[in-house]
Amino acid sequence: MATIKDIAQQAGVSIATVSRILNSDQTLSVADDTRKRVINTAKSLNYQSSKRKNTAYSKLTETRSIGLILTTSQKDEVNDPYFLSIRLGIESICEAYQFKIENVFVVGENEIPKGGLNHLDGLIVIGAIDEKDLASFYYNKNRLIFVDYTPKGNDFDVVTSDFEAATRDLIEKLEEMKHKDIAFIGGKVITKRLSDSAGEHHSERRQNTYERVMKEKGNFHSRYVKVTGWDPIHGYEMTKELINQESMPTAIIVASDPLAIGALKALNEAGIHVPKEVSIVSFDDISAAAYLTPSLSTVKIHTEEMGKTAVKLLHDRLKGRELPIKVMLPTSFIARESIAEKIE
Repeated sequence: MATIKDIAQQAGVSIATVSRILNSDQTLSVADDTRKRVINTAKSLNYQSSKRKNTAYSKLTETRSIGLILTTSQKDEVNDPYFLSIRLGIESICEAYQFKIENVFVVGENEIPKGGLNHLDGLIVIGAIDEKDLASFYYNKNRLIFVDYTPKGNDFDVVTSDFEAATRDLIEKLEEMKHKDIAFIGGKVITKRLSDSAGEHHSERRQNTYERVMKEKGNFHSRYVKVTGWDPIHGYEMTKELINQESMPTAIIVASDPLAIGALKALNEAGIHVPKEVSIVSFDDISAAAYLTPSLSTVKIHTEEMGKTAVKLLHDRLKGRELPIKVMLPTSFIARESIAEKIE
């Protein structure tokens, strides 16, 4: 019969590490691939714990069925890979935590089964979904994780990024470069429902923070705020509106890289040089950002880590954690060619 020592030798880790992984030790900090390797080695050696039926090992090796609810379609993911990256982060570590994604529902495209989603061991929601409406389809809020959306109240596990701090930092960086007339272009958020096609439109955190900070500084001008949709064409059209106004800003904060791609096209067509005449800074750091002309200065959102964190939170919930946790991941500013000090 295989022993913990046999597993440790084959997996290339210590006996203590094997023991702690198989007993679901919450204090153990170990890489996901190491955890997966130990579990798979135990399975391949047909390891049997003397208390297997009643131990955490049995639960650890049991595959759990989970579901994903997406607020963006496949087409949306192509145009803006932000949500795609979150989903890929989720998928990348599900196996390591013994999760199987049984159902993927896209709001507005897939019909929820008549019996709801309560057969699932857990549910991860990517984007803004009405939590009260969702409760009629999935009753167990302790096994429900929201990513990139914070429901009202403190009942749910949530994973978000610190857009407020990032937006404030961008304004301060631009001010240090002597920019005062700073515009904002972005999109609205729709909190969607599963039960019908209704949805509530509202402004999002980057816009709200921009407006609040600019008002605090006495530099807010409503004509410099353009908000429609999230595709590159929207970025193009909103920037054309800024160009056609009587006065142009010297810097533009753009809520996403796809919007910034459209903004750069509009400025280039108008013969406005970036960054000599207008500085552009954005959010996301998609792969194309470094290869644009000029290369795009942007705030890196750690989207894959958002997805991975959601899986880890769900894993903790299934192991008995009762206290809801809200995780806000930091961002990173990537300085490239699209911003420069204002020329007086």
